[in-house]
Amino acid sequence: MSSQNASPVWASNSNYPSGVTGSSLAYTYADAWSLVQTAGIHLNTWSSSTVSGGDTYSYSEAYASGSFSDQFALSSPSAAAGSSGFATVAFSVSGSLGDSFWGPDVTGNNSLWGRSSEEWRGGFQLRDAANQGLAWEGFQRQTMLNGASDLMGNAAPGTYLFTMPVVFGQALNLSIYGTVQANSSTNNSYGQTNLSAVDAMGQASFGHTIAWGGIVDLRDANGVAITDFNALSADTGFNYANAYVAPVPVPAAAWLFGSGLLGLIGIARKKK
Repeated sequence: MSSQNASPVWASNSNYPSGVTGSSLAYTYADAWSLVQTAGIHLNTWSSSTVSGGDTYSYSEAYASGSFSDQFALSSPSAAAGSSGFATVAFSVSGSLGDSFWGPDVTGNNSLWGRSSEEWRGGFQLRDAANQGLAWEGFQRQTMLNGASDLMGNAAPGTYLFTMPVVFGQALNLSIYGTVQANSSTNNSYGQTNLSAVDAMGQASFGHTIAWGGIVDLRDANGVAITDFNALSADTGFNYANAYVAPVPVPAAAWLFGSGLLGLIGIARKKK
């Protein structure tokens, strides 16, 4: 049984003062979207905050998530049903975290600052009926304060390979999931006559993609390579012997309005 879930997706903002008050300005923008297809998930978030003038503060955040599950079985004319082997599978993460800062030199100044934080988290599980198999999760988080960025995590975007024992003809349960989030905030506690402007931006862009990378190597119990095999899903018809292939990259707006043949989409967008 297969399932697709492209929610929740949300974006929120808060400003003080709200909009323009005298010589002060607080402005925020947040955007999030997700798209789930068979064997692939696309996620994107964007957050931007700007203040100008004294006694101003702004904060925005965005979040998107998606998940997918399916079931398939290995078959080959070179391996009898019920026989054992070893499969090497690939899992792919493609995307980036980014931030930016614009403003005066605020070194040592606790009253005027811009910050952002961006994160991606994704993983997969591939298990048999006895719940034996593979499980992996990777993440990265990037934080920025006044233009200085710091990156942490246990995995970078890329392709990862895993090997597990398999039984030909036995069902394997696959699940793929991912989340991205971004937030930004700016503050100016200077006096009302100071018009210093600060802008901070954070983005987690994984529009392409958190996805299944295919079965890159299959061998029987004696270590002999098997090349004539399939890994078909009875529910979706997808052959998991192959990697997920994303559509030709297009702008986010085209993803949102061209969703008829693409799958499930969630979108949240808010600005103030």
